[in-house]
Amino acid sequence: MQALPSIAGLSSLSDATLAALRARFAEVGFDEALLAEGESIAPNMLDVLRLPFLHAAWTRDASPARDLALVFSYAAAVDAARVEAALGAELFAALVTAGVVARDGDLARCPFQLTPLTGLWVLGDDLHRGEDAVMGPGATTARLAMAFPHRSPARVLDVGCGAGTFALLAALRGATAVIGVDIAPRAVELSRFNARLNGVAARFEVSDMFAAVAGERFDLIASQPAFIARPPDVRASTFAHGGPMGDELVMRLFEGLGPHLAPGGTALVLLESAVRPGAPLHARLREAMGRAPLDLLVLAAKGHDPDGFSMAYASLVDPTLGPQWADTALRYRAHLRAMGVAEFSQCVALVTAPPPGGSSARYTITLPLLALRGFDADTMEGLRAALALATRDEATLLAAKVRAREGAVYVEERTRPDSSLEPRWVVRFPRVAFIERELSDATWVLLGLLDGAGCVRDAVEGYAEACGATPDEVRGQVVGFVRESLARGLLVPA
Repeated sequence: MQALPSIAGLSSLSDATLAALRARFAEVGFDEALLAEGESIAPNMLDVLRLPFLHAAWTRDASPARDLALVFSYAAAVDAARVEAALGAELFAALVTAGVVARDGDLARCPFQLTPLTGLWVLGDDLHRGEDAVMGPGATTARLAMAFPHRSPARVLDVGCGAGTFALLAALRGATAVIGVDIAPRAVELSRFNARLNGVAARFEVSDMFAAVAGERFDLIASQPAFIARPPDVRASTFAHGGPMGDELVMRLFEGLGPHLAPGGTALVLLESAVRPGAPLHARLREAMGRAPLDLLVLAAKGHDPDGFSMAYASLVDPTLGPQWADTALRYRAHLRAMGVAEFSQCVALVTAPPPGGSSARYTITLPLLALRGFDADTMEGLRAALALATRDEATLLAAKVRAREGAVYVEERTRPDSSLEPRWVVRFPRVAFIERELSDATWVLLGLLDGAGCVRDAVEGYAEACGATPDEVRGQVVGFVRESLARGLLVPA
């Protein structure tokens, strides 16, 4: 395993040089769209299997942007003359002096990993270089970044900031006070460099969880804490392991949310958690938050199975998939078996503090999903508004106007190619990964009435007429359907 590169030379890069560097990146097109193109080559494979195909494709069809991506993002050695041409001689020389680019004869390589994400360029470590490596943005980071507000609230905290991605994103989007905290000094130093690299203002402190911000409250708290379950005979990694079950660190994070969320503030947390029958994640997170009056929504999709989990995370120890990888994978698998873990869930947790004057939590819920796909800031805000309405009193709900979710597709289908069979109505959600839902004839009629009614009370009257009943007889059924459908994504507040 290679040693982590020194970060001492990063201070030699002036703010003017870094401004010229990010301008050059933007000019040649070394950006998030380019990396999306790269990720489409042999997708969903471990890097040791995938990267040779990517290296070959982009070396054969080279461009300045691809040369930079190969060196900085995909651990390739590229002809030094081509890298110098892509950057310009002055920037190339400055990066070599700082240790961001290393010369190896006629080749140039980067001992770090530099990743474009949503208008940022974030320098982190190659995670295969040891347990003290600092995590930059990856695929899971991008999922949580999608849910960030388009316009950031004023005060933002990034807990376990790693290379500072969420703090930098908040600063880029207009936050006026941004703090990132991490227990690792190297992470804090890299985050401070990344703030300079991106020309944004953010403060970074070495801290165990909330220790450095005691007494402070924030409008947004973001975190992707270490959540990998660690076998006792595998060396602990700061960026990866969250405890024997993997979520012990997550629970510590949730214990501290209540005192640090401002009224009306939110927390966004991404994690993968072992599924525990009889103890759903939202119940365990609620217990960790204690009596704090916070609303909790957990978006949960199927995660790794134990074999996939073991194979994927053992590659951090040995990316070549050699004997050390095999030994570590078997240690992970034995540990999960001993702990009784049969499956994992990938989750985004959205925690909301009551607005000024509010005093109690309204909901604690898990929304099962097919995948963590399509949940951008607008969708997350819509879910929060829908849940807030779903938990209001009956009189408020009856006076509200609701509509069917835009983008849903309603399909009439049969289980066999037999026209004599009665069809069923199924609603699917192509844009976001809600689980499809089958509609009975009654709920199909009711959904149509709600979508066109001036308020829920009008739909009650229309449904009563359709059923040959009185409004009092169907009110409870309609209100229950509206509450459930708001909570499950079928209906939204108009």
